[in-house]
Amino acid sequence: MEWVEPAVRTVLTAGPAEVDGEIAHWALLLAGSGYAADCDRLVRAWLTTTGRSVTALADGPLRARAWAMLFDARGQRPGWADPLPPLDLRAEQERHRAHLARPPDETPAARLLSGPSRPDPARAAVAEADRFAVAGRTEQAVDCLRRWAAVRSRPDFTLPAGCRPLAGLLAGGANPLDLSADEAARCTGDLVAALHRRYPAPAVDWPELIHRIAELRELDLPEPASERALAEASARIGRPLPADYLTFLRTCDGLPGDEVFPRLLSAAELRPSPGGVIEIAERVNGTVLALAGERWVVVEVDPVLGTTTHPGFRALLERHLALLER
Repeated sequence: MEWVEPAVRTVLTAGPAEVDGEIAHWALLLAGSGYAADCDRLVRAWLTTTGRSVTALADGPLRARAWAMLFDARGQRPGWADPLPPLDLRAEQERHRAHLARPPDETPAARLLSGPSRPDPARAAVAEADRFAVAGRTEQAVDCLRRWAAVRSRPDFTLPAGCRPLAGLLAGGANPLDLSADEAARCTGDLVAALHRRYPAPAVDWPELIHRIAELRELDLPEPASERALAEASARIGRPLPADYLTFLRTCDGLPGDEVFPRLLSAAELRPSPGGVIEIAERVNGTVLALAGERWVVVEVDPVLGTTTHPGFRALLERHLALLER
């Protein structure tokens, strides 16, 4: 999609307010195209990297209204939206229809200079789509949304998402831009990568590293391993475990798996293997994670991608976090 390249440049080079505006634009575009998960991923990356308040993404009544309507259409507010105040959707709907009916510029100075205002084709298309949606004529409403999308070289979902009936169609997959799932994921990834390049994360301590992984994966962490469990694991293995791995176990005793990362074992599950290798993860589809060698490197064996050696356990988790953030 040709729009994402200028957006990436803005994120990399523009001032904070322009970056906020670009992220708000793209987050609404993703949500309005039916890709709520990509929207949430982008907003969480922006929050993590910039430390800004989420209220910057709803910096005016139109944008705040659009978000509120889309949350209502989704049936829930994502956790990142908690700081945004709730709105009276019925009152906001009437305000938005009045906004759509108003000419682009009603000021006396503008009328003196250029005569009566001409109708805004984008507003007209959205207003017509709203009327069709209220009447239950979904196909005609979607056709109007496609006409709205064609009016602007850079469609802004603030106008259509501010209409409650249209927000329902958008969240339900009307997709007036015909944005594919692959395109949405690629655009999101490019913008997230730009955010991390512009705002590199400082070094984090172990608890923050683990809790950041847990937050991005939306999982509950196990309790820390007891010192007795750690001592028993070292006794079974016959040598002390590496310091960074012990620190991990003292933070959480293992880690649940997901579709791309295996479940990390608890201290009680650790057993020696032939050759002095210690498997630290549950085997899934032939994938093996193990501590090996005198310096306790982490060896990752994947039947498809081959073998990767990480200099330590923390390096493995830092790479996992980087992949989650991107």
